[in-house]
Amino acid sequence: MVKTVPTQIRINKDVKMRANKLFSGLGLDMSSAVNIFLNQCIINNGLPFVITTKKNNNLDRIINEAYKIHNSKDIKGFHNVDDLFKNMGYDE
Repeated sequence: MVKTVPTQIRINKDVKMRANKLFSGLGLDMSSAVNIFLNQCIINNGLPFVITTKKNNNLDRIINEAYKIHNSKDIKGFHNVDDLFKNMGYDE
């Protein structure tokens, strides 16, 4: 059996509770999850995910596009699905 040593870390109470709930659903306890994380750090020779300060520009782009569509005079809008289908040539 692999020899283990006790390790103490400080974690925000809410983060710990939410993480424990997540790990429990995966059949893991906190110790196993932390061991998996640390082993992945060793395998990847760094953190096993990208840390960035970049903003998610895709979401901003999508929101801006939705505003353009909503405010456009050139794009016809519909109040219900029936009107949309009628405009597309589908008669009831």
